[in-house]
Amino acid sequence: MDQKAEFVKDILSLGNTKASGRRWLIVGFHDTTHQYFGPPDGKITQNRIEQVLARYIEPSVEVKYETVECRVGYVGKLEVIRDPKKLPYCVKEQMKRERKPPLVPGDLFVRHGSQVEKPTDAELQALQEEGDAARSASS
Repeated sequence: MDQKAEFVKDILSLGNTKASGRRWLIVGFHDTTHQYFGPPDGKITQNRIEQVLARYIEPSVEVKYETVECRVGYVGKLEVIRDPKKLPYCVKEQMKRERKPPLVPGDLFVRHGSQVEKPTDAELQALQEEGDAARSASS
């Protein structure tokens, strides 16, 4: 469950962080050493990822997943499609973790460089305002 919770935190942080460009999560490298450890598990599919995210994140977040070859071997390449009208993305269902507090409904995360953290009050307000503005503009 810890890996799934960390995955959910990573997707939330990529969806919530305001940054230019595309948002990628690459599967196949160790989180801290960045050493290649091999191709992703074949059970990781677009459909399975969508099922996990639909269960644990609200509103729904769009992703695109594929396995691609890179210079060291095959890796999973997951793109998070950020939709400002849906901001902020947050935890939908509690996720227990070993030796760490659980993720609980309403939790949300952003990226500060390579770190995944809870947003500051100012970041949270900016996320809510961005979402409100995007929803108002589309009505």
